Amino acid sequence: MVDVLLDAAYLETADLLLGWSAIRRVFKSVSDAPYLGAYDIVVPAIPPFYWGRHAHTYRTVNNLVTRPPDALFYANEQDYYLEFARALECDTSHPPHYFLPCGSHDNHGVWHNTLVLAPGCKTGEMASKRWPYFVELADRFKDVVLVGTIDDMFRADGTRM
Repeated sequence: MVDVLLDAAYLETADLLLGWSAIRRVFKSVSDAPYLGAYDIVVPAIPPFYWGRHAHTYRTVNNLVTRPPDALFYANEQDYYLEFARALECDTSHPPHYFLPCGSHDNHGVWHNTLVLAPGCKTGEMASKRWPYFVELADRFKDVVLVGTIDDMFRADGTRM
């Protein structure tokens, strides 16, 4: 079991982790979390562009997993996060696969034939990651749902999708 400290811009993302069998607790800020030195291992999985704002929190933590080089994040974000798993001696030889752990739910209009798009990119530096073809993809399907925040309704250049 792990505890997750999610001191992030979008605290609503903490709700996505609730109910996961591997997660014991989710903390939404450093002030809510227990002393980090009390943990066996602390994984500072924070993107490089946010690290400067959070580094002071981890300065005195001795049980910290070494952070991968920042350049790896910009070259291959998935591999950057997998480096934390490798540091913990996890087998990363099989690439992760993605799925939505939910079934059809008539209250939200999501069915087996619904295309669920989750752009997952904020404004600012993260917007450059936004795939520019979500609108064209959505146009190919009859039933489409977008999940995310209001920022996901805009292209990287700031125009509305």
